[in-house]
Amino acid sequence: MLRGSVGYMLRSAKKKAGIRAKWTLHDLRRTAARKLYATTGDIRQAQKFLGHGSINATMWYLSDPQIQVQKADVERAMYGKEKS
Repeated sequence: MLRGSVGYMLRSAKKKAGIRAKWTLHDLRRTAARKLYATTGDIRQAQKFLGHGSINATMWYLSDPQIQVQKADVERAMYGKEKS
């Protein structure tokens, strides 16, 4: 499916639902990654889902006051285990 057609479908669904908030495909992608991390606690899964090469990019993507990215999760993702 082409990106433009997905964008059209999103705009059309928002209009039918009477939603006026500015949502983009990027917002949906971020929400899916946040839910994945919140469910699994595995930052590497979120990184892989997003296709990020850098764990820092994933951490920025997951930044949300309601989500606490745990230091141990980041260290596991970066070093393969907790840093001593």
